[in-house]
Amino acid sequence: MSKFYQSLKNILSPPILGITFFCFLFSTKVYAQPFPVSVNTQLTTPSLPYLADYVSNKPETLRAILLLNDDSRLNYEVILKVRISGQGIELASRADYFSTPINLMYNVPEILTGFELADLFDPNNLDITGMSKSEFLKTGQLPEGIYTICFEAYDVNRFDQLPVSNGGCAVASVIEHEPPYL
Repeated sequence: MSKFYQSLKNILSPPILGITFFCFLFSTKVYAQPFPVSVNTQLTTPSLPYLADYVSNKPETLRAILLLNDDSRLNYEVILKVRISGQGIELASRADYFSTPINLMYNVPEILTGFELADLFDPNNLDITGMSKSEFLKTGQLPEGIYTICFEAYDVNRFDQLPVSNGGCAVASVIEHEPPYL
């Protein structure tokens, strides 16, 4: 019996146990926890420097598409938050601002254009860093450069917690075109 225990002790040495444990640990499939809501942001070019252009003058240039992926829910109410960042400037929805709740139905895309997103782009509902709010309100425009426009969905009942969606972002190349000279 002592030879059996001796050979077992040699076989089950710490490095062999470690390798065996490591193989068992990674031999099972690993799944990421998906978000119950997916957000996709679409932006047509050219991007405009004035925020008002996205929501009133040319509302079709910006779209946020929301989709409820969680098949355990037939519908789900969310609110949206926006973040625009680039060139050392960030405009983000204020923490105490709540957009109009959006009722999502399972596997039915909800397409929001500038008209439905107008409140999110209201300067009074945004925290502005990197430039003064008075300077932004004076011109209403972003400086030229590359920006990302991102939307995130939050549970309407738990808006102070983590988002329930991915950050759906689009890249905007903001250029102010000068009028042609004749």
